[in-house]
Amino acid sequence: MGIVVITGTSSGIGLATAVTLARAGHTVFAGMRNLDRGDDLREAISKESLSIKIVQLDVDDDNYVDGAFKQILKETSRIDVLVNNAGVSGTAASSISLPLPVSSGWRHWGHMLHRNGLWKA
Repeated sequence: MGIVVITGTSSGIGLATAVTLARAGHTVFAGMRNLDRGDDLREAISKESLSIKIVQLDVDDDNYVDGAFKQILKETSRIDVLVNNAGVSGTAASSISLPLPVSSGWRHWGHMLHRNGLWKA
């Protein structure tokens, strides 16, 4: 099965996606900014013996992104799927106005890719 990295897994869609994919047999690296908020995920992991490893991953901080992906790649040597569920917060989020005009779409995606460590400006 695949190696899956999911951001924003402390609650909601990210948590549900992590549990669902692990139940399907995938190895999941569950990224979350605040590890103290992972109790629901830890409970599911323990209760069902799921193949989920929680990693600290703050998509607003390049150091956390770099560190998390280096850690994951050191353990697995590959990532098959990335689910970018985490939002952007703070000043980065306040600079994005919705709805996005069509002409700003690429600028917005460039910002999101950069924030998530997938593109360096």
